[in-house]
Amino acid sequence: MSNGMIYIGIAVGVLAMAGTVIYGTENQKNHVSEDAELAPASE
Repeated sequence: MSNGMIYIGIAVGVLAMAGTVIYGTENQKNHVSEDAELAPASE
């Protein structure tokens, strides 16, 4: 039983981290100004 709880805890942690990354990416897309230009290194 304890091994199952460990695996469930790891799965919940991974899902929480994935959700945070997705939220941060979407939030950053919404806050890019209209006149923003790409840096030369990203082209």
